[in-house]
Amino acid sequence: YEPTFTPDGRFVAYTSDVGGNEKYDIDLVPLAGGDPVNLTNTPDVSEPNPVFSPDGGLMAMSRKPISDSQTNIWLIDLKTKAARALTHEADPTQQWSPVKFSADGRYLFANRGDVNEIGASGWRIEIATGKAEKITPGDDHHLTVINDVSKDGRLAAVSSNQSSPQTQAGLLELSTGKVTWLAPSPWQQGAEAFSPDGKSLLYVVNADGRTTLSLYDLATGKSRPLSFPPGLDTAQGSRPFTPDGQGVLISHQGANSPLDYWIAPTGAGEAKRLTHFAADSLDARALPASSI
Repeated sequence: YEPTFTPDGRFVAYTSDVGGNEKYDIDLVPLAGGDPVNLTNTPDVSEPNPVFSPDGGLMAMSRKPISDSQTNIWLIDLKTKAARALTHEADPTQQWSPVKFSADGRYLFANRGDVNEIGASGWRIEIATGKAEKITPGDDHHLTVINDVSKDGRLAAVSSNQSSPQTQAGLLELSTGKVTWLAPSPWQQGAEAFSPDGKSLLYVVNADGRTTLSLYDLATGKSRPLSFPPGLDTAQGSRPFTPDGQGVLISHQGANSPLDYWIAPTGAGEAKRLTHFAADSLDARALPASSI
């Protein structure tokens, strides 16, 4: 689960458990080939959500011992393998999850919310001291979570139900606290990630069970859906864009096809299918598409 590349692109981290026990460890495997290394190796602790610092020296993760109710954020020094707690949550109903380091590596953006997902907020935590500052507006009885932060540190992509019964995708100006909603609608939305060039934001709309991925242009304020067949389309990983920004890694399934992984183009071009999980005798082109 949760494949995450190191900043130098040489390794990928992923989470795995044993027999579905949901006690996750984080492994690191070289892309050039070789055996994975278990970075956590804690059978009685679950450690998901790996996030790397820009220089690749630190990895943040969520950490929950089976004896605790709350989840905290820990840091691992990847050179020394030394680990330390960054948050010290005392409320057993709360859980922390890391999102992204600031470009200078001094801060970690993270979310804190209750286990029932009734209330959640975004925070900025100083790496050196652990001092945490709430940066999303609104009360603690609604959700406003950070999904990504722009390279220049000015904007955060957020998902929030502060102003709507359904979660909506928006842009938060970190200096002022102002939120701009991307494309308000009666359907549930979620922010995903900024494009590599920082010019657009990927977000998802769930319209009665059918999900559509769209790109929001930060300069024009206009949205356009990715060119892809209708169905259940889900961006994969915290950084779903290809390095050149020309594609997005997604999973797609529909009434006429099981789940497969694709690279969906962000502009002109053809979608590239990466997997073929259907039986060889099943041709989706000969099956009727669903309609809502």
